[in-house]
Amino acid sequence: MVILFLIVLIAAAVLVWRKRPGSGREAEAGWRWFAAWAVAGAAMTFSFLAGFSIGLFVLPVAAALTLWVARAAPRRVDAIGFAAGLGAALLLTPWPYAGLTVTGVALAAYAATPRASHDLSA
Repeated sequence: MVILFLIVLIAAAVLVWRKRPGSGREAEAGWRWFAAWAVAGAAMTFSFLAGFSIGLFVLPVAAALTLWVARAAPRRVDAIGFAAGLGAALLLTPWPYAGLTVTGVALAAYAATPRASHDLSA
């Protein structure tokens, strides 16, 4: 099962890495794509933590969502949202402080990107 997670994450990383800056779609970028990445991160983390119970049934949906977002999101930096989703999923586990820390750092990192601060005013 861990191999499946690794395959999905590597495939998503390849899709993100192959994005070319200046594709003309940067105007679409912003907090919406950050949120989409966060949902994908939360779904993948939940599927992993649920392991061999319900996680096996969630994995195909989480994998499809992750790969779709990796392909559709216009900027690489929006993928920081994946970490925010991971942290959000950890909030519901015995590690809420770790989840809060990861989510907070991801939000701060994304807010510090040059384009993200302009998206809030639009």
